[in-house]
Amino acid sequence: MQTLFSIIISTYNRCDHLRTTLESMLLLQVDGSFEYEIIVINNNSQDQTDLIIKNLQLKFNNRLFYYHELRQGKSFALNTAIEKAKGEILIFTDDDVIV
Repeated sequence: MQTLFSIIISTYNRCDHLRTTLESMLLLQVDGSFEYEIIVINNNSQDQTDLIIKNLQLKFNNRLFYYHELRQGKSFALNTAIEKAKGEILIFTDDDVIV
């Protein structure tokens, strides 16, 4: 059985940065020795984050999971992501990173 990595991104009102980050993840080339999932936690954003995710989700072939955390604060968002993650290894990154 392959190792599953969970890539966790929390975001708050940075949908343009998040789009760029996720689009860079679409270019990932994996050699097949492991699997990965991407978990985005919306920490109560008031921008277009929902729309960005909806438009990109199909491109990720069921690897992109999206959740809302209404309690404000990064620690709440990350704790929710950890609860949702299925991976054996958790990878945390920001919503403005180019992978």
